Amino acid sequence: MGRYPGLGLLLATTHAGFRADEPLGAQFARVFRRAAAVLGAMFACRGDSLFRGVGLTTRLDVFCSHCETRNPDGANYCLGCGAALHVGVVPAASARPSAVAASVADDVSATAAHTVNTLQGKQCPACGLYDPGISERCDCGYNFVAGQPNLTSSPLFAVSTHKFIVLSICTFGLYELYWCYQNWVRLRGPDERISPLGRALFAPLWGFLLFSRMQERIRREGVVAGWSAQGLAAAYLILQALWKLPDPWGLVSVLTFVPLIPVQQSAQRLNDRCAFTESRNTSYTTANVVTIVIGGTLFVFSIVGAMIGSK
Repeated sequence: MGRYPGLGLLLATTHAGFRADEPLGAQFARVFRRAAAVLGAMFACRGDSLFRGVGLTTRLDVFCSHCETRNPDGANYCLGCGAALHVGVVPAASARPSAVAASVADDVSATAAHTVNTLQGKQCPACGLYDPGISERCDCGYNFVAGQPNLTSSPLFAVSTHKFIVLSICTFGLYELYWCYQNWVRLRGPDERISPLGRALFAPLWGFLLFSRMQERIRREGVVAGWSAQGLAAAYLILQALWKLPDPWGLVSVLTFVPLIPVQQSAQRLNDRCAFTESRNTSYTTANVVTIVIGGTLFVFSIVGAMIGSK
């Protein structure tokens, strides 16, 4: 009986159906109805303990492949989700993933996809650097969300190298002070209480710190800046002091812009990789042309006068 609990239930039900106070025919009829009900329940159940108890686990059953709902034999569509059904053997409990397991699998898949997207990141169309995917704005100022630059001014003062050299010569070094001032304005932090104008007026002394901070800012964006900040600053300071030499040697001080060229070229490479709305400052304005004409004329006269005076 222990091996076939369904059979034991059938015999117990049949034995309990006999009563001494009823006619024999009525008792047999009632017992027959109970036995038929038990047998019907035994063969109607699919996959439960009673059905397995009689060893009939090879019957075919219909399970929905979408929602795992059990459906009656002969059903063509799922009662739970309405999907088309395919008849198959009752799957084992371990073979049917639970709702919790499916939810965990979905979460793992979503997490893995997010991790892959994060590692891949996105490339900035302005500077070409790869962003890890967690920020809305690139270090160069490009806004990934808006799809446009976020900076109004360049990271460092924007000016082409040829324009920097011409204006430095024609202004007798005054444009170099303006260049230092503009870079101090861009390098000044929001909490720094410094005077860009004051540091520009004493540019030969503040050049050591200025060049170092410019080099740090340039390298932070992955731009090569192999020059020595302290060496160029020292050369700039020495050239500024050579104006006291007798003519014509004092004209060497006109070359004070030379140590600034490597710094400016690296700054320009940084600006070329960034997105900003300010002008690139590569062309000459009307004021620049007037300055070049007047300053260039005075520069030529000064050279001629120094050469004549030395004789």
